[in-house]
Amino acid sequence: MPRYIQSSGLFMMSVLALVILSLNACSTAADTASSPVATPRAATATTEIQSEAVSFPASATIMLHGRLYGAGVRGVILSNEGDNISSHWTPMAERLAVAGYLTLTYDYHPTSSADTSSSEALLDLRGAVAFMRSQHVTTLALIGSSLGGLVSLKQASLDPVTAVVAISAPIEWEDVRLSDGDLARLTAPKLFVTSEENEPFTSDTQRMYDLTPEPKERQVYPGRLHGIQLFDAAPSADLLPKLLSFLDRTLGSR
Repeated sequence: MPRYIQSSGLFMMSVLALVILSLNACSTAADTASSPVATPRAATATTEIQSEAVSFPASATIMLHGRLYGAGVRGVILSNEGDNISSHWTPMAERLAVAGYLTLTYDYHPTSSADTSSSEALLDLRGAVAFMRSQHVTTLALIGSSLGGLVSLKQASLDPVTAVVAISAPIEWEDVRLSDGDLARLTAPKLFVTSEENEPFTSDTQRMYDLTPEPKERQVYPGRLHGIQLFDAAPSADLLPKLLSFLDRTLGSR
């Protein structure tokens, strides 16, 4: 705003100071009032979350980097979508840590292409599983979104874990495919999540649900949102509570 004369400028500064003081008072009152969390994914502001940077091998020549949240013997591994941005999982990892789960986020190893290939992501997940087992967890759940969901299911079909959650997962991508035999071997409790109009993931989720044995659950939300986006959408606001309930039932109490 232009300053027409000096006295006008001083007047405006006084007004702004009063406005700032008023806003600060409102903010303090809002902070002290009890209110629900704005989004289902975010941890409460007053919760101190234990976390540490970790590294572990995926092979003799590949070292992966991740972050370990929380403590305890109930383990959870969160596997990335094809964009390989593990920070997208941070709010979820924090909520899981608050709920009593030792939770790992990690990055797939760098590749020459823009997107991580399926077989490379599967190799990296195997390294993550070995690392978590070295932390003496007694139960272990694999949770993955999109590509992460595919490799979580594939890994669980080859090396059984306690539970699996696949969010918007394809049945195949590049050089990794879930065969009918793979799906038949998925005997651990499973939770499949997708939206109604997110093809081909919607159809793939239905096929995987149909071909896997019990115990299994399926959650389909309206719209076409994909993967981690579902945690921030109003129509799927109950996804986090459903996920926590599933983990509590399958991984056991603290």
